[in-house]
Amino acid sequence: MIKKGEDAVYNRQEAVKLALEVLNAQPGLLLPALDGVQIAERICSMAETFIPYITEGKLPVYQDLPVQ
Repeated sequence: MIKKGEDAVYNRQEAVKLALEVLNAQPGLLLPALDGVQIAERICSMAETFIPYITEGKLPVYQDLPVQ
């Protein structure tokens, strides 16, 4: 049970790292966000999108990503 929780935390950390990499590569995704709360919400929503791909061990292809 502890191992499962550790895996979930690790997967979430990896998803956030991936979301930050995407934002570094595409900074225009943050232009409409004016404050820190909106930026954090975007990062978290992107991370939630990536979690299934990380748990399955494969990265998403461009067509799988949601359009914001």
